Amino acid sequence: MPYAVVNFVRIEDAEAADRATNEVVLPRLRGLPGFAQATFLANEDGTRGFSVMVFESEEQAQTMADRLGSGQVPNPPGLAFEHQEVWRVVATG
Repeated sequence: MPYAVVNFVRIEDAEAADRATNEVVLPRLRGLPGFAQATFLANEDGTRGFSVMVFESEEQAQTMADRLGSGQVPNPPGLAFEHQEVWRVVATG
């Protein structure tokens, strides 16, 4: 059963955050064991955002959440991690 890491962020520089997400974050995620897909979202004024990163297992998702929360993964340019939650994926469409 898939699980997702929902990662809440503060956006400090929208242009830098968009660039880092596309050029650094997403390519790194694609190389992780069990990674399935991710969606990155920002509010209208570009100050807050969150991502939903889906993994094949709860263990893989929890490992990613722990890495983000512990500071093992540095904040990408323009972003500051706030908190992460692991959620069970019920359905996708």
